[in-house]
Amino acid sequence: MRGMFRQIRTPIQNLSLAQSDTAVTFGTPERPELVVRTDGRARKIVWLDGNESEVKAEWTNEGLEVVRTLPDGPEIHELYSRLPNATRLIVAVEVTGGNMPRTMQFRRVYDVVPAQPAH
Repeated sequence: MRGMFRQIRTPIQNLSLAQSDTAVTFGTPERPELVVRTDGRARKIVWLDGNESEVKAEWTNEGLEVVRTLPDGPEIHELYSRLPNATRLIVAVEVTGGNMPRTMQFRRVYDVVPAQPAH
């Protein structure tokens, strides 16, 4: 259990995001791209941290809300937000359930790097 929480708390290095009208694509150099539909429906997928999860995602007034439910019970709520013209992406994370005695909350902050032009 401790190892799983360490994985959840550890920021994904070199995270890339791309959005379309119906989905957000998450990418890292270490794993294949992960396409998450933003229609609010739950789907089973393997997340970027390697954990199989039931994942649902949708856009809210605050940003992209992703809810992941792991097979052993914990539920991870992530809110991806960025103010217009901001240079940082903020990911507010809340973990509940499972064998946790209380809710765990923390934030990840990513510096936004403009996309490189294709060669």
